[in-house]
Amino acid sequence: MRSCFLVLYHLKSLTIILLASHSIASAVRCFSSMQKSQAEECGPNGYCFSFNGTDLAVYIKTVRGCDDNFICDVMVNNITEEKKYPVGRQKSVYGYESYCATDVMIRPTQEDKEMIGTLCCCNKNWCNANYEHEPVNDLDRIFELDHGTVEDYNILKEIAKKYGIS
Repeated sequence: MRSCFLVLYHLKSLTIILLASHSIASAVRCFSSMQKSQAEECGPNGYCFSFNGTDLAVYIKTVRGCDDNFICDVMVNNITEEKKYPVGRQKSVYGYESYCATDVMIRPTQEDKEMIGTLCCCNKNWCNANYEHEPVNDLDRIFELDHGTVEDYNILKEIAKKYGIS
């Protein structure tokens, strides 16, 4: 009887570990200006955002990262209902579909003033790039590739070779 409980306990532990590693591996990764590192993980159903706007004092700025306030969820879910602030779909520099709205007013976490501009949302890895072939930080790539395939392992070896590690 005790051995049955041990087997069930180990199976439960293994299931929790597998579910946790699956959610980490499938999280959407975004470029970020909101964190100390270049990247953020937004969860498997999360959205990346990119906001290009001004603080009404002619200061133009780009803010990007994970949509922690669910603004993108609301915008994408109401894409056909809102007539006052039309939302359009456009392709990003990587060819990913983004949902964009103009004349959006937000107050980013790190800003003193409200900003008005264009908000774009997407939900693919690195889809909120500022320009084509924007490089991903090597440390972020290592974390992304760490749980991967043989191809991912070969990419990790190339990164290591770049830093003189064999």
